[in-house]
Amino acid sequence: MDVINITNIIVKNNPAPFAAPLQFEIYFICTKPYAGEVEWRMVYLGHSLDKEYDQLLGSVTLGPFEEVGVEMQFDWEVNPPDPAKLPKRSDFLDNGGLVISVHAEGKEITRVGYLVNHSYDDPELNEDQSEIIRLDRVIRDISKPLVNKKTVLQEEFEKAMVIETCLLYTSDAADDLLCVDLGGRRIIKKKK
Repeated sequence: MDVINITNIIVKNNPAPFAAPLQFEIYFICTKPYAGEVEWRMVYLGHSLDKEYDQLLGSVTLGPFEEVGVEMQFDWEVNPPDPAKLPKRSDFLDNGGLVISVHAEGKEITRVGYLVNHSYDDPELNEDQSEIIRLDRVIRDISKPLVNKKTVLQEEFEKAMVIETCLLYTSDAADDLLCVDLGGRRIIKKKK
């Protein structure tokens, strides 16, 4: 069982100008007493296919936790992504992403992901094909959560997804492939 169970995240200023800070109200429950610290990280994903544009917007460390089953809350405000690290206009004005992850004992235990849509406040600017991004006119719109729980590490998940195929013969009757009970019993067909 995870140490933290996120019960709600409210995006406080949404939609908002791109240059506005990101503001969240986060609610969670500690599921068991925990003497260590839990780190919360917020990462902006500037491009869906290139980690070069990922930016750590902030991190918060909380703990230890003695109260179990009591909903706790904190407000979290971070600066917007660094414009110098944004992808080119055609990729930026598509969807980006935002991930809030929770880490305990060096492992990610929970993750909440959002799509972030960037568009201009004027439809005519959205049609402009220039590669110059006018950040003063960009509106950020954060979607409802897409991913709300991660119970296994990515490596463990990938290992679990490996499916090996094998042929199981449960008896001599399996040779004709017509009279096998997968429960391991031999089925004898009556001859007519």
